Amino acid sequence: MTTGSDAPPQPTKPKKSRSKRQREANSEFLVDFGKLTLPTLKRYKRSVDTNYDQSDQITSKNRPEFINGINQHFQNSPVPDEKETIHFFLYVARHHRLKHETKEKMKGEH
Repeated sequence: MTTGSDAPPQPTKPKKSRSKRQREANSEFLVDFGKLTLPTLKRYKRSVDTNYDQSDQITSKNRPEFINGINQHFQNSPVPDEKETIHFFLYVARHHRLKHETKEKMKGEH
């Protein structure tokens, strides 16, 4: 008579590393950054590049190089945890609503 403990252990899949999951998640979504206008690319550069220099202008000549840089930036960006993101979004939405309701009550009391 055999028991369940006599059965050979089932092989388990090794857990994927977080960086591999991030690469896989990022590779699912392809965005054509070539459709962005020059002013949009410039705003992006100002917001992301901490060493932004006005003399380092984005022109139509270096636009393809810059778009490649944007693609690399997005592919290397970490993918946030979905549950944490949803939880934080709901927290902020509720906090904003409560803050707004409190302001309305304060206005009504005066």
